[in-house]
Amino acid sequence: MDLYIPLPLNLTPYPTPTPFKVHVDSQSIEEAFIVDDLHASQFKPVLRVSGIGLPGYKVGRFKLANGGYAILAVVGGKCLVLLLRGGELIILAPNNLDDFIERFKGEVYVVSEP
Repeated sequence: MDLYIPLPLNLTPYPTPTPFKVHVDSQSIEEAFIVDDLHASQFKPVLRVSGIGLPGYKVGRFKLANGGYAILAVVGGKCLVLLLRGGELIILAPNNLDDFIERFKGEVYVVSEP
């Protein structure tokens, strides 16, 4: 994975973005879409494999309700899901999600709206 997604992820109530980097080859993104409620979807994290899992704050690798695995950086219910070729998932939900999605659309990849 080569392409650095250079967008700040504000994952805390503090003004400084959390240092979180996701390296993805832009050609490896098969689909990017928004899920309105992560916890009521097939992408609900059910088991932390590695990372931090607190109520309202999840960063790391998690097993999902659909049986798959994903890398999460989440602080809310609405999130951006990146489906990579090969089935890998990256789920992002920073505090500034709407701004993040707009920059992501302009700089990285087209996002499907719900």
